[in-house]
Amino acid sequence: MLQKTKNRILDLKKNCWIGTGGIASNTFFPEDEKDLHNYLKIKNNKKFFILGNGSNILFRDKGYSGKIIKLGKGFRGINFTQDKKHLICGAATLKKELSNFALKNNISGFEFLSCIPGNLAGGVKMNAGCFDNSFSDIVSKVVGYKFNGIKKTISANKIKFRYRRTNIPNDFVITNIIFKIKKSNYNVIKKKMDLYVKKKSISQPEKIKTSGSTFRNPSDKVKAWTLIKGAGCDKLNFEGAKFSGKHSNFLDNSSSASSKNIEKLISLTIEKVKNKYDVKLNLEIQVVGDK
Repeated sequence: MLQKTKNRILDLKKNCWIGTGGIASNTFFPEDEKDLHNYLKIKNNKKFFILGNGSNILFRDKGYSGKIIKLGKGFRGINFTQDKKHLICGAATLKKELSNFALKNNISGFEFLSCIPGNLAGGVKMNAGCFDNSFSDIVSKVVGYKFNGIKKTISANKIKFRYRRTNIPNDFVITNIIFKIKKSNYNVIKKKMDLYVKKKSISQPEKIKTSGSTFRNPSDKVKAWTLIKGAGCDKLNFEGAKFSGKHSNFLDNSSSASSKNIEKLISLTIEKVKNKYDVKLNLEIQVVGDK
């Protein structure tokens, strides 16, 4: 199985939502947990980049020469635990899939996931969220493997959930997430989901090549988009690399700009905002690849 699933060539443009990047040839696509475990044992302590759905990644034009692991269909699925008190979900399960499952089973707290792209593992790792909700509210445990092949379970009380980040180690491959369950009424849940989706459609761009929010908000009261707009960066354009006209913290790569030009836009935006407001913007997206 290992021989069959490793060393596939990956076109990075097709594996990130913003549509940038070159080629990665050092890749591994485990089909299930056993496949992953065996591989990590053989490749003991090597460094890997774990690729999910690519919803918040900017891949560089020169590609990526490091090792990439991308979990396959064997890591998708949603089930109740044996005692019916929690949900156990595969790391590659999409957030929207879990939100829909929760709705059908009258489980509240997952409504916000209907508005966030990507898979569950990435959401947990960065404590993704919106509309005053985040993964920190619903996670009970995280299960996975260290890069040396040792399986480990991390309880939520051992995870430092912060705004758009956690202390989950980078050398840890999440395979399953266990979520808390809180029962509610179907109509109440559906009404909240519909409200979130409506709010998102009003405020955020749709059907464009983007990576979601580019920068973290500096604080609860200071939003990145207001600083970007106030510094005039919403009008910048580097050969197609620009911010969305609907939301100035969302990159818009509909013109298929190079990652080099997008990085120029990011750098100048950080500089201009710093000069005008004395505030340092920090990236929410990941920039990955060879310089």
